[in-house]
Amino acid sequence: MRVSNNTPLQEVFNIIATHLLTQNEKSEGVVNGEKTCMYRNSEGLMCAAGCLIEDAEYTKKSEGDLFFMTPYSTGVGYDLRNLIGDLQFVHDSSDPEDWLYNLTAVAHEHEFDTNSLERAKQ
Repeated sequence: MRVSNNTPLQEVFNIIATHLLTQNEKSEGVVNGEKTCMYRNSEGLMCAAGCLIEDAEYTKKSEGDLFFMTPYSTGVGYDLRNLIGDLQFVHDSSDPEDWLYNLTAVAHEHEFDTNSLERAKQ
């Protein structure tokens, strides 16, 4: 993982939010015959959790699994896992044009500043 339990949650939020707003496209593909969000897809797109996974750690066999069920979450503490889950939900359950609004809501829920959102959308 590009982050650890020692990484401030605000920094994790900034990394993921900036990634999503810059990419501005869902990472989707077909897993087991069904269209689904993916950690990484064949076009090089990455979801909220996918952008934290090191290239050497990534394996396609985790596609389709919830983050907390993957080897990537081993050793990840509750607060960090919860934040990643919240941001993964933004990616998976809303359209990119709604991400700024939804990321702002996550920032407010976790009492984060929103400077990274404003910079990413410029």
